[in-house]
Amino acid sequence: MKINRLALRGFIGIKKGLDLDDVELDFSKIGGLVAFDGPNGHGKTTILDNLHPYRTLASRQRSLKQHVFLRDSFKELEFEFNGNLYRSVTKIDAQSERQEAFIYVNGGAESETGGKVSEYDRFISGLFGSSSLFFNSVFCAQNSDKMTDLTTGELKKLFSEFLRLDQLERHEATSKHCVSILNGRLSGIDRELDYVQKRMQPNADAALRLETEQQELTRIKDQRDESKARISRIVYELETARAAAEKARIASGKLETLETDSRQLLAAIQRVEHDAGEKDGVFRDKLCALSIEATGPERLLAQTEGINAAARSRDETVKLIDETGRQIEQEAEKVNRFLVRINELQARDAEISKQFDDEKARLEKKLAEVDKKIAENGKQTELLKVALKNHDNDRELLDLQSKITRCREDETALHLRDPECLSTKCSFIVKALEAQKQCPALEVKLEHRQAALDQKKKTDHDRLTELVAELDQLRKESGRIWDAIEANEEQNRSMFKRGSGEIQTVLDERSEAERLLRALRGRKQDLQDMVPKFEKLAAKQPELAVASAKLEQIETRRAEMETERRSVGAGFQTQLTALNQRAATMDRQCAALRDEIDPEAAGRVTDLELDLKAKHRTIDMLLKNAATQASTIATLEKRRDEYEQDKSQVASLQAQRNRITNEIAEWTYLQNACGKDGLRALEIDSVAPVISGSANDLLKTTFGPNFAVRLQTQDPETMREVLDILVMREDGTEVLLDNLSGGEKVWSLKALRLALTLVAKEKSGRNFQTALSDEEDGALDVNNAKHFIALYRAFMQTGGFDTCFYITHKPECVDLADHVVSFAKGGVTIH
Repeated sequence: MKINRLALRGFIGIKKGLDLDDVELDFSKIGGLVAFDGPNGHGKTTILDNLHPYRTLASRQRSLKQHVFLRDSFKELEFEFNGNLYRSVTKIDAQSERQEAFIYVNGGAESETGGKVSEYDRFISGLFGSSSLFFNSVFCAQNSDKMTDLTTGELKKLFSEFLRLDQLERHEATSKHCVSILNGRLSGIDRELDYVQKRMQPNADAALRLETEQQELTRIKDQRDESKARISRIVYELETARAAAEKARIASGKLETLETDSRQLLAAIQRVEHDAGEKDGVFRDKLCALSIEATGPERLLAQTEGINAAARSRDETVKLIDETGRQIEQEAEKVNRFLVRINELQARDAEISKQFDDEKARLEKKLAEVDKKIAENGKQTELLKVALKNHDNDRELLDLQSKITRCREDETALHLRDPECLSTKCSFIVKALEAQKQCPALEVKLEHRQAALDQKKKTDHDRLTELVAELDQLRKESGRIWDAIEANEEQNRSMFKRGSGEIQTVLDERSEAERLLRALRGRKQDLQDMVPKFEKLAAKQPELAVASAKLEQIETRRAEMETERRSVGAGFQTQLTALNQRAATMDRQCAALRDEIDPEAAGRVTDLELDLKAKHRTIDMLLKNAATQASTIATLEKRRDEYEQDKSQVASLQAQRNRITNEIAEWTYLQNACGKDGLRALEIDSVAPVISGSANDLLKTTFGPNFAVRLQTQDPETMREVLDILVMREDGTEVLLDNLSGGEKVWSLKALRLALTLVAKEKSGRNFQTALSDEEDGALDVNNAKHFIALYRAFMQTGGFDTCFYITHKPECVDLADHVVSFAKGGVTIH
């Protein structure tokens, strides 16, 4: 910043000090060390406190409106900065305390701000940085805080600003915000995951229990079928036993009557009847055995239709199982193809994202190079502008002009002397003759110096024109790169959105295929469960032919046996013809009745009836158990399906959680890296030695090697953050600044403050050309005060500062200035 002009109206400090309502000062033609000289209370500090565009008086408490007394008070400041000319206008109404602030650029008629002080303050802060940094570096106000008065946090805040760590702070805030959002999403997934897992726990053993319960149901059904078969046999045996018992009862009654009548005939026909009855009993037993033997085939043949239907159902079920298996293979292959497609899409998106990131990195690198060139160009441009202005105020040229003027004035004495006076020893004559002798040589020297300056000015002006054109091209190039970066980002977001849509579509299709696959597998399992049921009944199909053949054989044997029996009975009947017809008849009846009587038939009936009731109770119990088991199986199948669905949902949630956890880790790493303990801490820690080095260079240049200072921001023993200023003496010992004398403190602190200003200017990229300092040499003796002013000059040369304004009350320090601004009642003069 180069100050050109300041105009004030209605300031209390000017009114009291100079008795003026208005003051206007032109600083455009002065540079170097500029001293403010004058008695106390004459407005020096008020003028100095207004040589900046901020809306505050650095040496005064309260706001700007508290230091004016007119309703149309204003402050107008013209200054140059980074190749642009600015005019700042602040209007203050002392009565209403209303303020308006405007800023005009490069002679424009329209303000960059709308008059609102908040807009103006933001504009100035964007141009020069915060007021805190400005008044702790470039501008040292009266009674301003010393570096030792700053806390560690305040000092680091200044470091952060001029080191341009605000971008890292923004990155940290963005990362923190992203971590917060992702943590919220992660918490939601964790809650959902916890809910699903808890919901899964009761169903975790459903599949295993389902298999056990199905086996138990099969066992129950087998027991039921076995019990039904046993009942059929018992019923048949019971009917036979009942028939035998009834027959025995009737026969016993008849026999009791006939035995009385047939005893007399028994002896005669006993042998024949015994033989006939014995033979007939054999035939009956055989026929009974054949009837019993035919019972099994007859029952099997009665099931012919059911067995054949079971065989057909079994074959159809097996075909359906095979067809379902093929469908399952097709759906599984389709699911795998979806997985491959998802991986391909994700790999493609990752590659595209990498290409965009590489392009962005290339553009950002190119942008950094262009910005670096812009900064270098701007610095050279400012230096050339300063050089061009300095050409008009060349000290050697002004000195030659002043000498020639004095020579001409001295030479006029020759024209004033009496023509008759021939004295050559009179002092003013001697001085005039000497001036007359030197004047031509001085004029030649002036002419040569003017020509050299004109040539240098032309060269600098041509170079400045080239730099301005180059700067304009660089700025256009920077704008094009920014446009390319934004276009790259927009295209990246578009590609990512489109890729995400494709992946989501494939995921939806895969989910539908997986749902169909689960349904097919369930259907196959149901069909496989039905096969054993059909298989058990269909396995009897080969036995049908055997049973039919066996039954035919039994019928043939029964017919043959009946024929044989009739033949044998006819023979016995012929033998008994000779006997009395009645005796024969009675004998035959008695023999027949005895053969039919079964003494154990009644007991077998009772036992079989009890066994039949027990079997019926068993079947009822098995039917109830089967119904209960079927209900249990249905419940377990439902729980198994729910478990599989929950399991799939848990896998999906776990995948989302892992992805979000990885994103949180990456954002957290970026947050920590950009945090106050990361890159920002490294930058801040590294700047302290730089400040100390610059301060020591300034001290060595002006005060000599007697002292060296060091800024310590961390206690080496406790590693605690501190703000200690250590001074190293000639013998190598270090002492705290607080233990030094007042004068030693002054120049050590000033060296550190000036060093801070140099580093801040370099690191922030803001080309400040003017430094300002209120009276700081009060505690110094005359000799050290001169060294103190020399410190200003060394600081200006090191930092490329064009002007340094300072207030002093020591004449010796005023004499060291290149220009002096004198304050007295009634006005201010610059010389």
